[in-house]
Formats: sequence, structure tokens, C-alpha cells
Amino acid sequence: KLGEHQRALDDCDACLQADPSFVRGYERRGDALVALGRREEARAAFEAGLKLQPSHAGCMASLKGLGGGGKQAVNQSRDSAKKPATDPSTCAPAPTKAAA
Repeated sequence: KLGEHQRALDDCDACLQADPSFVRGYERRGDALVALGRREEARAAFEAGLKLQPSHAGCMASLKGLGGGGKQAVNQSRDSAKKPATDPSTCAPAPTKAAA
């Protein structure tokens, strides 16, 4: 549900515990932290996502939106706008198709 930022954060933490390589989980975690007013923790979440995938547009845009940009966001200038917030409770990656 919209506005349940702590619940979204808890969901993302569980998601990242299950799959620490899921970059979108870091982006959504950062978004939830921003909504909770925890900007420095949000910055760390976006930077963690960028360490895994330096060109991740969502993490770069969100980090840039916090101000200061961060090393990776500054080094990679992108014109991508921050996409609309998604439901953070869906942090799990989409299921993959079984090989035929």
C-alpha cells in the first residue's frame, strides 16, 4: 500500500537478504529510506546498487536527486529522469522462464 514506507523498507531488506545482487532492491530500499527521511542511509543504498551495476539509471537518478550526485553518478552523466515510484513490496525479481 502507498505510504507504508517502513513496511516497504522491511520488504526490501528481506529481498536483499535473499538476493544481495538484486540491484532494483537497493533502488527501492533507497526510495523507502528517502520517504522516511533517512537520506544518508538512502544514499548508501543507491551507491550499493551502483557498485553492482554502475549504469543503473534508477539508482543514478535517485542518488543525483539527493544532491551531490556521488562519484559514480557524476562520472556517468545520464539524462534519465527518475521513474515513478513502484510498489516496493514487489522487490523480488520476476520469475524466469524454464529452459525448454
